[in-house]
Amino acid sequence: MIFGDMKSPEILDYQRVEKALYFIMHHSSEQPSLETISEYLGMSPFHFQKLFSRWAGISPKRFFKVITSENAKVALRKSLPTLEAAWGSGLSGTGRLYDLLVTVEAAAPGEIASGGDGLILTWGVADSPFGYCFVAMSDRGICRLEFHDTHLAEGGIERLRRDWPAAELRRGERRIHLISRSIFDSARPYSGVPPSAGASPEGIQPIQLMVRGTNFQIQVWKALLAIPSGSLATYGSLAKAVGNRRGARSVGGAVGRNPIAYLIPCHRVIRSIGESGGYRWGSLRKQALLSKELEIG
Repeated sequence: MIFGDMKSPEILDYQRVEKALYFIMHHSSEQPSLETISEYLGMSPFHFQKLFSRWAGISPKRFFKVITSENAKVALRKSLPTLEAAWGSGLSGTGRLYDLLVTVEAAAPGEIASGGDGLILTWGVADSPFGYCFVAMSDRGICRLEFHDTHLAEGGIERLRRDWPAAELRRGERRIHLISRSIFDSARPYSGVPPSAGASPEGIQPIQLMVRGTNFQIQVWKALLAIPSGSLATYGSLAKAVGNRRGARSVGGAVGRNPIAYLIPCHRVIRSIGESGGYRWGSLRKQALLSKELEIG
């Protein structure tokens, strides 16, 4: 939980992992040793190994092997046939996230036109395995999830207010903290429905998302839900899945405007040459997300 600017062990772990990723990616040709990386981080090799056992569950050597471009190309070759079959069967708007279902509900045209008049949006900042996350939700589900480098929420609130200028915004730090823990811990699934709606915290319930976007953007976001953890897709294959004749560029624009990071897994879309490409919440964070998923996927 966040109190002022105090950093939790989870946040400190991620920041060190991100720093290690930066070093590895900028010295990949040298294949730096565990000792070299540890020295860069100002840690002993023992404590660096311990850090990775907490964050990744595997050794640094195995983890950093996953981040190579060649590994991404192998993952692409394995993923595309399965994804093409899933996309070919039609986009239902429901996808798999670990062992959970994710369902997308589009905001009603009237809600968008009114700026969210009558909507109550609860927001907060919480810790996650990938840094601070800003989460906002209505009674119909999560409407925004962003990764931040600090505990400050001004940027997230500004974007939330831009989307829903007439909505009532309420800070709910404890509630958002519990939701965040559930999102990033598959053993504690979150239904997306507030406790007052009668959702069972112990049962596996769909994670409900309420998105605001054009018909084309929502179609792309639904296609992203078909990409399971441990799989990758290219912008070109995604364009083909949604029948977009304009190609990868317009699909990339829709991917970049995804308002709900992680749950709508835009980080699993990479360039056809095997490079991870850009990410709205930071290229190093995207690499951390992919590396962890490809290792366990």
